[in-house]
Amino acid sequence: MVNKSKNVIQEAHNELHAGVVVRQTLANFCKLSYIYGNPHVEASQLQPASIDLRIGKVVHQVRSSFLPGQNIIHSRLRTLKLQTFEDITAGIVLHPGSVYIAELVEHLDLPPEISGRTNPKSSIGRIDVFARVICDKTTKFDIIPAGYKGPLFLEISPKSFPIIVRPGDRLSQLRLYTGDPLLRDEALRTRIDDVVPRNSLDHHMKVIDSGLLFSVSLHGRTSSSIIGYRAKANTPPIDLGLEQHYDHNTYWEPIRSSKGSGLILQPGDFYLFATRERVIIPPDLSAELIAYDTDFGEFRSHYAGFFDSGFGLCQNRPLGAHIVVEMRVHDVPFFLQDGQVMFRMVFFNNSEMPDILYGESLCSHYQGQKLKLSKYFRYKKEDERASIILQSEQLFML
Repeated sequence: MVNKSKNVIQEAHNELHAGVVVRQTLANFCKLSYIYGNPHVEASQLQPASIDLRIGKVVHQVRSSFLPGQNIIHSRLRTLKLQTFEDITAGIVLHPGSVYIAELVEHLDLPPEISGRTNPKSSIGRIDVFARVICDKTTKFDIIPAGYKGPLFLEISPKSFPIIVRPGDRLSQLRLYTGDPLLRDEALRTRIDDVVPRNSLDHHMKVIDSGLLFSVSLHGRTSSSIIGYRAKANTPPIDLGLEQHYDHNTYWEPIRSSKGSGLILQPGDFYLFATRERVIIPPDLSAELIAYDTDFGEFRSHYAGFFDSGFGLCQNRPLGAHIVVEMRVHDVPFFLQDGQVMFRMVFFNNSEMPDILYGESLCSHYQGQKLKLSKYFRYKKEDERASIILQSEQLFML
């Protein structure tokens, strides 16, 4: 790691406003070794307002999950470790029901003004994998304390499907920020008031309440429309290095358009649905879908909740994208009704405008999506047509 003079550090922050750090500044942070690793950070890891994190060569299987704390991760690994894979270059299978701790390639040497937060990547969330970053000097998952210096670890726990991982696989993404980046309701309302259509079927719905509210879509345009998927049990492993490789019928049971009043979700099952509404994340903002929100029920609504700037903006055309939500209910069956408000998205100011937007000169599998499975699966043409026929009742364009 290179030494950094106070003058260089000060210069890097003189023009950095409160907000989420964007791609070009993340690139500078890598040059200054605020973010570093061996091998070096690749340009393809840098997203408009986040950076992908890579698994290293070493993975530990442990007896249970644990919260991080003050310099306890290595001691917890010694206490809880079942086995250590010293070099996973050939690939190893991670099994559902087990917990693994991977040492990440990226290390941090953050200035005291910079904090961080992590989320699983979309492709990982959609195959029902918990992927939570832990580090010392914090007592929370996915939280990087201000000024953190040291290694990062990733807790991985597949839930539905076994997965095959190798060094360099990217399961999680990091965003860095300074100050308080949250866009509060008053500012959100000012930006969205003139955009929400007054003739919308949901014009009476309160769409802003500690963020922007979304509802679930259970009705397609035809009776054969696929409006959701349920994960199957006892499937072959998914190799994270293979894209558009697996027949989705081996792993997923399609859920067809509901003619009745709704669906009953069963505890322990994993589902994918899409929102009725579409959204565009503007260039000066980024966003996160809240994973647990007990205002709406006892379920997890999203694993991979971060949305980079430009999500839903297709070649500068205001089409918008549906949000695919990953749902798992707890303890008791849960009745799900079409149009039911269930999801809350919060927005963050960026520190500046990113030089590249989501889907622009980047490989973005989910840009302009409707209902879409993870990038590891391939469709037959008739299944792909069926799975994208969803209502588009409302566009949230900020």
